[in-house]
Amino acid sequence: MNGTSLEKKKKGFALPDTYVIVAILVIFMALMTYVIPAGVFDTVTNESGQTMVDPNSFHFVERTSTSLKDLLFSFYTGLKNNATMIFFVMLVGGYIEIALETTAIQRGLRILISKMANKALILIPLVMLFFAILGATGVYSAGACGGRDHEARQGFGNGVPVSRHVCRL
Repeated sequence: MNGTSLEKKKKGFALPDTYVIVAILVIFMALMTYVIPAGVFDTVTNESGQTMVDPNSFHFVERTSTSLKDLLFSFYTGLKNNATMIFFVMLVGGYIEIALETTAIQRGLRILISKMANKALILIPLVMLFFAILGATGVYSAGACGGRDHEARQGFGNGVPVSRHVCRL
């Protein structure tokens, strides 16, 4: 073995950026409006007042395919209609990033574990619940925002955390 074989690393498949994946999906779905026929189900109100779909009422309707203008404005419209949620995710995501960068969460957990001594096992479900809530709201994802081990796999070997590349809008 010579030194050059170690320098030549195999380049594996690199997953594209999240925005590229979303854009590809949006374009694909827009193209599908030209291929898949349009249809609807009628809704009915049952005895208890609930509105339900009638499974035997499917019928085709006139196709309204996506135009290029609709496709281009879909990103703007989606951002505009969901600005509150986007702001919430950015705000709390920024908080989590600060907490991770300052190691506040790790230090806080160490203090809690040392103070609870024999009752430290109670912390496991509480911490799991805390991060489950953050994950369910889209605020925290260990693989994208704060998962420092992804830095090397994504090719960001410049010392900048992955979250600066992935998590910022």
